[in-house]
Amino acid sequence: MKKNIAYMKSCKIVMILFMMVAVSSCQFLSKNKVPPELTGTWETPDQKYSGRFLKITENEIWLGIGNNQINKYVIDKVKKKDLKQNMISYVISCKNYEGDRFNFSFTYDPADNGSIKFAHQKGIWKKTKTE
Repeated sequence: MKKNIAYMKSCKIVMILFMMVAVSSCQFLSKNKVPPELTGTWETPDQKYSGRFLKITENEIWLGIGNNQINKYVIDKVKKKDLKQNMISYVISCKNYEGDRFNFSFTYDPADNGSIKFAHQKGIWKKTKTE
């Protein structure tokens, strides 16, 4: 009888630990998920980037770099920081399929169906397709 009670207690402890790990994993994933307002295909009227596009999915970023070439990146982490005037700063950390790491840093403005402005560019990117 004592062995049975000890076995049940150890099973409860294992179940509690398993549940704690599962819950913490879910919280980690939700913090790193791309928000729905960013998913879709983005383009800019800036002639410097003519024929280029940015596609953001829940798991990947695709950069259309011209001449029907696309660079694909797997998303590792999404950092979000609220700014003034409803603006949001994002840093999406990812890696290409060769394993090289990259950060895409931009400001998202939710006004007028949303726009993206990269820190290193003057142009504004607007969503042209929703996923």
